[in-house]
Amino acid sequence: MLERILRRPVTVLMFYFAVLVLMIFSLTRLPIEITPDVDFPRLNVVTQWYGASPEIIERFVTMRIEEVATTVTGVKKVSSWTREGTSWVEVEFQKGVDIDLARLELSEKISTVYKTLPQGVSYPQIQKFVPQEFQELQGFMSFSVYADADIYKIQKIIDETIKPALLGIKGVANVRTIGEVKREILILVDENKVKSYRLNMVELIRALNENQIFKLVGYADVNNVRHFVYSGDYFNSVDDVKEMKVGVGEGRYLKLSELAVVVDTIAEQRSFARINGKPTLTIEIDKEPGINMLKVARQVDELIDNLKEIAKSRYGVKVEIDKIYDRSKDIRAEISELGNKALISALFIVLILVLFLRNVVSSFVIFLSVVFSIAGAIVFLYASGIGLNIMSLSAIALSFGIVIDNSVVVFENIQRRFEEMGKLDFDLIFESVQEMKLPVISASLTTVGALVPVFLLPENLKPYFIHFSLTAGFVILFSLFVSLTFIPIISQKILIKSGFKGKVKFFDVILNVYRKILLWNIRHRRLIVIILIWLFGFPIWLLPEKIEVKKENLSLRVFDKKVSIAGFVKLYNEIFGSDLYSKIKPYVDHGLGGVSHLFFKYVYKGELWKWGGETYIVVNIWAPQGTEISRVDELVRKIEDNLLRNLGLIRKFTSRITDRFATIRVEFDDKVAMTSVPYIIKENLISICAQTSGFTTSVYGFGPGFFSGGDIAPSFTIQILGYNYDVVKQIAQNISEILSQNPRVADIELDRLPWKAKEYEVVAYIDREKVSRYGVDVSDLIYFIAGKLRVSVENLNLRLQNEDVKLKIAISGSGRNLKDVDVRELLEASLVVKGKSVKLSDVLRIELVPTMPEIRRENQQYTRYITFNFRGPYHYGYKFTDAVIKSVKVPPGYEIKRPDYFFIIGEKERIPLILIAFVSVSLVFMVTASLYESLRKPFVIILSVPMSLIGLFLVFYIFDVNFGRGGYAGLILLIGLSVNNGIILVDKISKAVESKNVKTNEPSYDEVIAQASMQRVRPILITNLTTIAGFVPFIFTKNVYSLWYPFSVAVSGGLLFSMFIVLLFVPSLYKIIAK
Repeated sequence: MLERILRRPVTVLMFYFAVLVLMIFSLTRLPIEITPDVDFPRLNVVTQWYGASPEIIERFVTMRIEEVATTVTGVKKVSSWTREGTSWVEVEFQKGVDIDLARLELSEKISTVYKTLPQGVSYPQIQKFVPQEFQELQGFMSFSVYADADIYKIQKIIDETIKPALLGIKGVANVRTIGEVKREILILVDENKVKSYRLNMVELIRALNENQIFKLVGYADVNNVRHFVYSGDYFNSVDDVKEMKVGVGEGRYLKLSELAVVVDTIAEQRSFARINGKPTLTIEIDKEPGINMLKVARQVDELIDNLKEIAKSRYGVKVEIDKIYDRSKDIRAEISELGNKALISALFIVLILVLFLRNVVSSFVIFLSVVFSIAGAIVFLYASGIGLNIMSLSAIALSFGIVIDNSVVVFENIQRRFEEMGKLDFDLIFESVQEMKLPVISASLTTVGALVPVFLLPENLKPYFIHFSLTAGFVILFSLFVSLTFIPIISQKILIKSGFKGKVKFFDVILNVYRKILLWNIRHRRLIVIILIWLFGFPIWLLPEKIEVKKENLSLRVFDKKVSIAGFVKLYNEIFGSDLYSKIKPYVDHGLGGVSHLFFKYVYKGELWKWGGETYIVVNIWAPQGTEISRVDELVRKIEDNLLRNLGLIRKFTSRITDRFATIRVEFDDKVAMTSVPYIIKENLISICAQTSGFTTSVYGFGPGFFSGGDIAPSFTIQILGYNYDVVKQIAQNISEILSQNPRVADIELDRLPWKAKEYEVVAYIDREKVSRYGVDVSDLIYFIAGKLRVSVENLNLRLQNEDVKLKIAISGSGRNLKDVDVRELLEASLVVKGKSVKLSDVLRIELVPTMPEIRRENQQYTRYITFNFRGPYHYGYKFTDAVIKSVKVPPGYEIKRPDYFFIIGEKERIPLILIAFVSVSLVFMVTASLYESLRKPFVIILSVPMSLIGLFLVFYIFDVNFGRGGYAGLILLIGLSVNNGIILVDKISKAVESKNVKTNEPSYDEVIAQASMQRVRPILITNLTTIAGFVPFIFTKNVYSLWYPFSVAVSGGLLFSMFIVLLFVPSLYKIIAK
């Protein structure tokens, strides 16, 4: 088959030309994303009940939603947290569950349970789960819209102009407005008039509902045409509402305007935002899947500029539209960065090829194999639907040095045979290709095989690395095809044209030195084995200081005989537990522990937290319970006034306000960031906050303008789980006391809420006996209290000109007074019952009851979090946290653990990653054993893995690199790449030994091994150096927060040391195992 392909060179060249054409076509249609399209198997159910305490919401809302959520097919875990006014239930599903079907089933069950929820509870909203680490990446693009106008007019501009225009762009799926205001009809009932006419709230609400009944009552046939008959009507305007008739008894009717004031207004905002002191709304744009992100983003940017002018001419208002976030910016930056790195890699690779092959044309032609491999990969990404994202782009960029290896090996072998034979014809080329076919196939399959176990990665990593592995695997396999077809065809024309260059004397000198070292190593092969083991290290540092064994366990039964180990235990404790050994232990560990001791003892294994590169100030304001949003806004405006005076030094400031919390973010340009301005403004803000009373405030500075270097210790978190809230709370407080005893621990917070600052709720207890005695209807009582407090007991709406408008009914003494009602005033209020007035204090008892600020549950267990900062190196804080968790004893059914975060590698994750490495080694061994039909050769080849680990351990220790997820991923790829050296070398040695037919005990055996090894020095050097060159740009940029930095360090360091160790020591090991 291969011979037939090689005899049709024009056909082969046309095939690769077609691949290039398909690549260009694919690039025009290829979807571009920032990350792979991952559908997390989780859903969130969010329910609002404004004004209700966490305890009430948990009892009547959260627990009921949890109960139905647990019955949905495929549910794995249900978690929840409940705060004032909000219930949040997170439903996690088993692997493989269709999330769309699960959402449909959950929606049906929630629609049923909603009927049992208390009046005033909003309809539960089901949202797609987004991990906290990726929440800021949601929304394709987002903009802030603000102007010198009220918020209602800004919303009108968005609804009538901005949103329709954006939806008209091909590729825009949805446009959402965040912070929008809603129209509301407020009916402010005059309490005195209602009393005088002996009306109650229930009768008033009934009258409103009866006046907007509109339904089908029948049909009439006229001239064989059926006409449907409807009865009732809707309100056409607010004036119709005012003119509505309300019965007041004895056949008399009054207009609603005679009993109440009807106001067409805006619903009370629970939160709002401003930019530079101007009201703002946020619009978020979602992109359709499978669409080029860069193209859509460019069209949106162009349209936004036009919309500003359109809004100004149409509404007479200068509208500002500021971009908050643009995901296309990240992918554009990544493409640019990866492109620059790929260009640098290409230059390094070409230089290495020219250095070894001594032919510029040959080097560039071989580099064409990279171009064809990448072209094939782009066609694959388009055909498979994977598209371009950070993972697939990184796979292509990182594969630059790998995909050229097969072509280099094949071309080098053809060139070497040409130099030996002095001629070059088809038969010689075909024989050269046949000689290298098995090694390059083995090398490619082992590299791809090492990538297969990524399917066993933890669930939060697997979706991302699968795209990386599929792309890298296809590139490698396609490069194999290129090396066996394109390279042999093109090499004949190049080598014949360039001719024989002759040997390089310097390289011959190196080979002669290598031969002498190799022969010495083969003769002293047992010493070589000891040196290798010593380099890797003896795990002596893992030995305990003492062996503690109970007396009854000091004897073991071996073949029905008792063997005492008391003597061994005594001797061990006397040696390793002695003061002398304690003193020399560090030297023994370093001397015998090898590089594995340095790696496992001193290299930190975890992720670094990136704070970002922007300079900004964040002001946080926490308001006490019961604070009106206007009071919070008053303080925010005071801070804004100060910032407006310095607006020339500030890029912009954004304020977001709620009734309990407000935050102000002040951003600076890069030029101002490195001056003293951020510090001065921060001090001014601290001064303003210090002068306030009744609020808890904090002012923090972030970014280069506040930090000139050094490490910032991130927060640590401890989670407590249990079925009894009081016990969980007590455990959390005990842990807090333990933490406070360490002087390095600061900022201890329980659930990030100050538990010592108690919160309360007002509870009204109804005296059922008195209610019955006075003949008070409980519904009338509840509606009356709700009206006095301006709270909607049920969801009331008016239909105005085909628009559903929220209706709120409130009670006031004068008809226009909207002041807050004091509890004592509420008790003095009178309710009209059957013509008589009944004071609320006669039927109600009101108490102030402590309440929990937040309730968290996981699988119907209560959960609490303790967060703290550790002043010191991260790994010390990590160990301290583990020690605290182990030191606290908890009752059965309770658990203390470290929560699972995206950026932390815990013990549960390390075990699968080590298992994956083991599976990779096993797959490599099985592939090589199957191809060579031997167990001895693969065993020698697989020894390349621990040799490469020596380099990996040493590089991470010397350069103090953090071994995180990138390091684990690099280790997996290194397993596949490192054996390539062994495959090329062992294949040549075995063929040389078989062709010479020499035995291991013959004197010429060593020389045969040496000569065969010398012929593989150049291809091994070229392939390893070109592979390392592909990773060099990722190392020199030294972005320690990037996944690819430790990944590149792991692969490059392992390959560099593996290259030298394999060339020097594998021939010796081959003789030992062959013998």
